[in-house]
Amino acid sequence: MRVEDCVRALCFPDPHAGPDGSYTIRSLYLDSPGRLYYLQTRNGEDKRLKYRIRIYNGSDSRIALERKESLHGKKNKAVSVISREVCDAILSGKEFDPSDEDLMIYAADRAKNLLAPSAVIEYIRDAYVHPVGNVRITFDRRILASSPGDLFAERLAGTDVLRDGSGILEVKYDDVLPGAIGRMLRPFDLQPVSFSKYVGSIDAINGNMGDPA
Repeated sequence: MRVEDCVRALCFPDPHAGPDGSYTIRSLYLDSPGRLYYLQTRNGEDKRLKYRIRIYNGSDSRIALERKESLHGKKNKAVSVISREVCDAILSGKEFDPSDEDLMIYAADRAKNLLAPSAVIEYIRDAYVHPVGNVRITFDRRILASSPGDLFAERLAGTDVLRDGSGILEVKYDDVLPGAIGRMLRPFDLQPVSFSKYVGSIDAINGNMGDPA
């Protein structure tokens, strides 16, 4: 039995997923001209930061600017839901009205580090939830990376990030992984690995970037 079959048997489909249990995520990452955030992650720095604009199923009905921070192994994500107008201003480098504190932080970082569109990443996600321990299990597949273009294009012409056709399984939970989930996953002998879609995408598009000159 595949791990996906076991997860489906024990968990519930994400209520935001479509009828087939999946949805498409597209993210545009913002970085400095020297790929500051790419290098922070690739080099495994203790303090790391990423900015991205995320949409679902190619729609502008919900656009989110997300700031992901990692410090001493602990991760935090701040999300600002933005209008299409603000999104277009951010992508074109124009001024916009920062309507909340997180947008003000982004505006300051953009001015300091000259942040601009760096890469677009798209993938299909199957997501499942379990109420005990606030467990969320996701399967990401068909991960494509592209140089910055139209975030809202009908189709993304990109490069496969995982060239062997594999996918990414991620298990998120609050403090302790519930026993039922641990017992379900144990027979598959899964080994945890660290993988950044952003770093993988930049490398897939341009090759390993190395340190900027």
